[in-house]
Amino acid sequence: MLAPVKVSEVSSSDPKHIDVPHTRVAFAMVGDVTNPGVASGTPYFALQHAARQGWSVRGLRLSTDGRNWARRRLLWNLRQKLASGASGGYQYSDEFLDQLWKLDPPMPGEDIINMFQLYPRRIVERHDGRLFFFVDQTLKQMFETYGLGLPDKVMHDAIGRERDQYQKATTVFTQSSYAARSVVEDYGIAPEKVQAVVCGANLDPDVLDAWEAQDHPPHDPGPLRLVFVGKDWQRKGLDRLIAGMEVARSQGAEIDLRVIGVAREDVPKTLAQVSGIEWIGFVDKRRETGRFVDLLATCDVGCLLSRAEAGGMSLREFCRLGLVTLAPDVGGSPEYVTHGSGHLVKPDAGPETIGTILLGLATDKTLLDRQRKIAWSERIQASWDLPIRLIGRRLAE
Repeated sequence: MLAPVKVSEVSSSDPKHIDVPHTRVAFAMVGDVTNPGVASGTPYFALQHAARQGWSVRGLRLSTDGRNWARRRLLWNLRQKLASGASGGYQYSDEFLDQLWKLDPPMPGEDIINMFQLYPRRIVERHDGRLFFFVDQTLKQMFETYGLGLPDKVMHDAIGRERDQYQKATTVFTQSSYAARSVVEDYGIAPEKVQAVVCGANLDPDVLDAWEAQDHPPHDPGPLRLVFVGKDWQRKGLDRLIAGMEVARSQGAEIDLRVIGVAREDVPKTLAQVSGIEWIGFVDKRRETGRFVDLLATCDVGCLLSRAEAGGMSLREFCRLGLVTLAPDVGGSPEYVTHGSGHLVKPDAGPETIGTILLGLATDKTLLDRQRKIAWSERIQASWDLPIRLIGRRLAE
């Protein structure tokens, strides 16, 4: 079994030394890597920080927008339906990937870091640069835990190509040891070819620099301030959080909740009618990064209670801003929180368990202050600078 790799281990003996790849590097994903709205912004911010560290780097623009893609998907699903009686999973087919990568093909000799689990076969067979992966989870993990309902044949074919491509890749970077274990144990890849690198917070570095330069007075006394970030409120466990909050309140806790990414009208009335919830709705991190940072940083506890999760990017954002965290004990999420300032919750934990944690944080100020100090002192560990440095060191070899 692979031992976890902490981003704190990235620092070299010379803190000013940064290993820079000696070749051109392209980041790839299904979607336009230069768009921070793709894949929660993870490829975009990885690319941005690589450029800041001096890499010769670009992002491939593999956008699936437009009518042609909808038409191709429809025709592919129709053929699958006629052939096997089932459809779905077009994005995992080699036909889809081959067409996609024609939009912005890699340059000769260019190294590629693919943040999707598959390359087109053509790229694997013909490209003369090194091929890397940087994935949040394997397809086997995704298919088993996310319940996508895809045809067995589609999943089997995709996992088979994924296994073959991991074998041929120079290095498989994963965004958690949870994912790294699957690459080794489920796909048979040699451990020395696999490197777990927990990703950083998807927040604009210039905005973070400005925020760091401000004075940060202690939070005013008052209700415990929770914040939730996410669009898929059910998978992300907003209902579980609200139920736990109500339990804690019934026992005397003063708690407020700020919800970002979900509007009041998007949830059932039983949740929408709970008092003490500030429904922020969607915040565009491309245009309102400063506002987004302020909305998080003025809270005490960042909350994510997913029923299924590869990692949970909001957890890295909470940690980067020095928040105590309430996190799901699923997938790679435990690796995304700061040790000593995070509370892990099992996916089957009920409102009483969640409420007990919140009650303790709301009523034991010594506990909250101690964990806030830990979170604040360790916040830089959730920066993208450190994982990009580690990846750059491997690419420079």
